[in-house]
Amino acid sequence: MKFACATKRYSPRIWKDRAGFFDRETFRLIPVAQQARSVLMGLDANTDFDSYAVLPEDRRMLQRLIQGGYACLCEKNTPLSPFQRLRRVDTPYIRELHWAVTGRCNLLCRHCFMCSPQGKYGQTEREDMLRVLSMLEAANVACVSLTGGEPLLYPHLRELIERLSEKGIAVNEIVTNGVLLDEAFICFLREHDQKPIFQISLDGVGMHDHMRGVEGAEQKALRAIELCTNCGFFAAVTSVFSRENLHTLEKCYEQMKKLRVSAWMIGRAQTTGLWKGGPMALGTDEMGEALLRLQRRWLEEGRPISILMENFYEASPISSMRAKNGPSYTPDDLECAETRDRLFLMPDGRLLPCPGFAGTALEERMPRIQDADLLSLRIDSSLARFCAQTRRERYLANPECQRCEWFSQCGMGCRAYALTENGGILRKDIGMCEMYRDGWRARFLAAEKEYGGHKHG
Repeated sequence: MKFACATKRYSPRIWKDRAGFFDRETFRLIPVAQQARSVLMGLDANTDFDSYAVLPEDRRMLQRLIQGGYACLCEKNTPLSPFQRLRRVDTPYIRELHWAVTGRCNLLCRHCFMCSPQGKYGQTEREDMLRVLSMLEAANVACVSLTGGEPLLYPHLRELIERLSEKGIAVNEIVTNGVLLDEAFICFLREHDQKPIFQISLDGVGMHDHMRGVEGAEQKALRAIELCTNCGFFAAVTSVFSRENLHTLEKCYEQMKKLRVSAWMIGRAQTTGLWKGGPMALGTDEMGEALLRLQRRWLEEGRPISILMENFYEASPISSMRAKNGPSYTPDDLECAETRDRLFLMPDGRLLPCPGFAGTALEERMPRIQDADLLSLRIDSSLARFCAQTRRERYLANPECQRCEWFSQCGMGCRAYALTENGGILRKDIGMCEMYRDGWRARFLAAEKEYGGHKHG
């Protein structure tokens, strides 16, 4: 007799339109062929793969899965964790729910898109939380990322994580300012078999307190980043720059290297919520020049850390920007494929395509989970129709984009930024347009080519 189960890293999952192993380290689905579904169903420590009822091709498929590290042989009736147990539904694939569990915060950030200092969106009531958990299970959602406001302020956070663990749903990310993060919470996550990436904000060395409106926030954020890395958790740092703090960019870079962060994501605030831009808002040229200097220094130092420099450049230590095949858009491509697999839930129950639409005119047009279940809203609602749109309508509304040589690469950019930075969803994303039209992407590529093949200390 031969019994098998999924290894602890991988969760076997089957949807109506997809099947595979959800990787609990990368938080991505590794798809399997249609014929492998029966093997996934047999990874229950109870199906005898030596039985005559099992087809030879299924035995061969099991062997390939074992060789790939996705499955392993085990004793009959070996206890499986909730993550190792097969979850199967006859509904469309939804990979992730990005859930703002609270709109409240303990900082006073001047660029908050959620208007958290005013507590505009309240928080998810416990009854609604339990209802959403049932929806997640029914839809076989693979993972949940938690944000706010400040999610560590949410009074039902530990219960929420406990219940997600019981249902075999991974917490893939916690977006936090780090002020309340401590070793006790890290231990709690370990106890419930969760290892999320912590996304922690740091808006410039020596300027973070000013940007966040609370004295001592910077030291607490630095302590939180260090705690994550010391405890073996990934810490991804986000930094928002304006004319007030751009001078700290390279100091911040030194701090990121010192802290050994997993990734550093650099950007400018989106014009929504509390941020209205004004004289402090950085233009593309200002941001591009600063990031170009940073890129050259990063290249000279041998690519020490991962940095996402907005849409200008993805600085990865292990791969070249030139080695990556960039997107090639057509008018019939989806406006944003990511919104088909990942949805954003506001604290008040509003379901949006992504956080970029919070506080915009689109928000009121989107459905609420109090009105219907997640699957129904995903299949037939104003949200579903919005997520199913292609680029064609926007393409036809902008004749200059039809003539532009860069359309296939920029695809007219992001709809959320078209709305907040250019006044309408059917308009182009000005920032992305400047990135290609004004040659910024080419300048970053040229710098990389200049340093390519050279070894620097």
